[in-house]
Amino acid sequence: MNDLTLSVIVILVTGLFVFFILVLSSRKKKVRDEAIKQMAASHSWRYERINDPACEGYAILGTDWRFESKTSKNSNQSEHASVSENFSTSWSTASVQSTDGLILIGPKIPSIDVGGFGNFLLQQALRLFLQDEADQVNEISEVHWDRPAIEKKISVWASSEEAALRFLTFNVENALLNWKLRQLPVVKISNKGVSITLMNGAAHTPEEVMAVIELGLTFLRC
Repeated sequence: MNDLTLSVIVILVTGLFVFFILVLSSRKKKVRDEAIKQMAASHSWRYERINDPACEGYAILGTDWRFESKTSKNSNQSEHASVSENFSTSWSTASVQSTDGLILIGPKIPSIDVGGFGNFLLQQALRLFLQDEADQVNEISEVHWDRPAIEKKISVWASSEEAALRFLTFNVENALLNWKLRQLPVVKISNKGVSITLMNGAAHTPEEVMAVIELGLTFLRC
């Protein structure tokens, strides 16, 4: 067997392996999507596909809320061209609003005692969480609550303590304490409504999707 024949065999085997992986991945995605669709139907929620040039995914719509799971692809036009996928998961409603300023609930932000630089890092983290309302970063301060188990993994920032405590009900606290997903949610409550986001993450299974929706519904019951 000469080198050319060996090279052809290696290329064919590699191609078949890649093809098999793609088929298996596509089949797994179809099964998962069908399970999510059935889960939505079992609760009388509407399921919609999202297909546009920038992203693809789906939305689940309740009476007054919307859940979205989207995947967008970014092409790297450098010398070594590559494509990266960005996942985004969100839940939102305009039915519950804060009339007393902004409230932000998110992953614990560690304290960095290095003077002005530490404060700069904190501001940047808060801006990332606040996204389109980052201009209000100087209007919020950290709120401490008396549940150490939650304070170890969750930070709360708000315009006032009273505004935050209105939404930090027993059910909300328990939902956050018993959160099962690897990535902690970022909850933003303002005069626009409530939004829940998984930063750079996705809810892939019906159980993960349900966890995000259930947290959102907990705020609707406040």
